Amino acid sequence: MQKTLIKSAIAIVGSTYVCFLLQTGLFSRWMLAGVTPNLILVVTSLSGFMLGAKYGMITGFTGGLLLDTFIGSNFGMFALIYLYIGFLNGSLSKIYFGDDIKLPVFLVGISDFLFGMIVYASMFLLRDRSDIGFYFSNVIMPEAVYSMVIALFFYFPIKRLCQWVEQVDKGR
Repeated sequence: MQKTLIKSAIAIVGSTYVCFLLQTGLFSRWMLAGVTPNLILVVTSLSGFMLGAKYGMITGFTGGLLLDTFIGSNFGMFALIYLYIGFLNGSLSKIYFGDDIKLPVFLVGISDFLFGMIVYASMFLLRDRSDIGFYFSNVIMPEAVYSMVIALFFYFPIKRLCQWVEQVDKGR
């Protein structure tokens, strides 16, 4: 029982780490409209939606902790935001159908929009920088669209990983 849970957690944490490396390394050089895709959000949203709240929260917390450790200025903020996003997407896992790619990609866009609004509120609005129109049109929307496009390419590898995790969980 413990062995299968550890295998599943290692697979999820490993995929999150790979997405972190891609997001901070490779995709930081492929900026479109001045933004990069949020791969950690993509893997958190998709794994939460496909596997449930528990795995969404594990993925989100791990990815957020990586960002907090290496990039973030307020330690724990990204871990908490991604944890909640993983939970919210995981709570919708009952309506997941494996063949439909539109809903998971749409949820990535909604999750990225929520992420952008929370980051705006916690990092800018509280510091009396209230130009929401500029931030919305230049950061939040381009990043959400870019993340949705990238989610189209990451959907099937993450789906295969989630199917493997489900098989390992059923084996216990």
